[in-house]
Amino acid sequence: MPNLNIESNTLGAIILFAIYISAQDKIISDTEVESIKEKVNSIKYGNLDLFGSIERSDLRELIKLSARKINNTPSWLTKRFPADEKNYFKEILSEKYFIDMALIVARLCASSDGFHQREKYKYNLWLKEWPSSLG
Repeated sequence: MPNLNIESNTLGAIILFAIYISAQDKIISDTEVESIKEKVNSIKYGNLDLFGSIERSDLRELIKLSARKINNTPSWLTKRFPADEKNYFKEILSEKYFIDMALIVARLCASSDGFHQREKYKYNLWLKEWPSSLG
């Protein structure tokens, strides 16, 4: 399996966070994946100078690897909110713009097939964790 190396404050970090929130109900639906692609393309094309271009196949691969990483970290798919989970996402999402984009994309994507109670719960924990963002 190729390694998923997510750099801080990148489109990859936004995608990983959206997948993470969408996976809280233990299912990453096709609807959520399509929604992530759509939202990421909107962000990307509106900010080419910030994100550069990303090929469609690379985007699919990034989403697939992100889903695999989240599914292989089952402790992040519970109501608990352990320090390693907080620290990881705070490390890859540390700038306000990227935090806001990650929260927006995650909320829209997780809601695309219904905003499951578990998704909403974890999303709200992050709103409290990042109080200056969207709150």
